[in-house]
Order: sequence, then C-alpha cells, then structure tokens
Amino acid sequence: MAAYIREARFIEFSGEYHLPWENDSDRIRAEIEAFVTGTHGMLATNRFLTTVQFLDIVASTERAAQL
Repeated sequence: MAAYIREARFIEFSGEYHLPWENDSDRIRAEIEAFVTGTHGMLATNRFLTTVQFLDIVASTERAAQL
C-alpha cells in the first residue's frame, strides 16, 4: 500500500497481532502522527484531562439538611 501513497514509508512493526493496541501502540501512533503532520509530537507525560461536573438541584441543600 505504501507504494501507492506519495511520500509514504513502509514500516514493519514486530509482534504477532495486526491490531495496533496489541503491539507497540505508542510507536504506531508516533509514526502515523509523523506522516500526517511531518513531525513527532511531544513525549507522553503523566498528565491527563479530567472533567468535574457540579449539579445543583433546586432546594437540595435544604433537603439534605432535613435528612
């Protein structure tokens, strides 16, 4: 397939499975990113994105105080 895509490179990854998450997924992701953007992105960090949702139901504070 790489022969038919301009500027593509054939990269063979080791492993017995053809599923990206079963092999070295970080390396596969890095190679795809380099092909699409032309550069390798930042190294993986221990940071993550999280969401905190606050919900206020009308009169819930008073109800909780009563209970």
